[in-house]
Amino acid sequence: MQSFANLGMSSYIYKFYPYYKDNLENKKNDLFTWALLVSLLGFCCVVIAGIFFKDLVIRKFSANSSSLVTYYNWVFPFGLGFSLYSILEAYAWQLKKSVLTNFLKEVQFRLFTTILIVLVFTGIIAKFDLFIKIYSFLFLAIAAILLINLIASKQLHFTFKVSIVSKKFLKKILTLAGFVYGGSLVYAIAGVFDSFVIASVLPNGLALAGVYSLAQNMASLIQAPQRGIVSSSVAVLSRAYER
Repeated sequence: MQSFANLGMSSYIYKFYPYYKDNLENKKNDLFTWALLVSLLGFCCVVIAGIFFKDLVIRKFSANSSSLVTYYNWVFPFGLGFSLYSILEAYAWQLKKSVLTNFLKEVQFRLFTTILIVLVFTGIIAKFDLFIKIYSFLFLAIAAILLINLIASKQLHFTFKVSIVSKKFLKKILTLAGFVYGGSLVYAIAGVFDSFVIASVLPNGLALAGVYSLAQNMASLIQAPQRGIVSSSVAVLSRAYER
């Protein structure tokens, strides 16, 4: 969902932030505003597609992964939170706040998840249904934390007036966003297609997909330091490309 909804806005922030920063006052910097609005528009398209293809999802997954069908609607708040966080994260990287963003995504999110699991084991959360509903809002929670931090530090401003920088680089922005968007879709689909097939085709498919994805989760943890290096270097590389 995040890959479809993003519409290449993260790359737009990575590439063009230095141009906005050098040529506009902070209160007139419209980069984040347009990135957020376009991403929200993309997510609206995802929701419409989700409603349109819901019957297809039910047909493909109801037999072997009934829980996915049961909680289908609760996937969307999670996808929205992930999409919003990706935009906020990209902007925070340019502000040299990679330590905070990595903590929220790599530690805080898993801490929230662990707390929920402990509450289930202790019986405080008695129903799996409630666990899923709370879990679906976890990314929205960490996105809210990051948003509040950026606003409190006065490093985030909203303006709906199209700046001279946006007008000047519009063609290049669209070209870059379109190119990156196409590549990210291919990458995202390749990363999840096998799990979807397992969940759809094999008996008790959702559980088997969970076991299958365990190796991916382990690899994700191993790659955490690499993601930290990437997040801390993006702002420096963006500035270097501008020069």
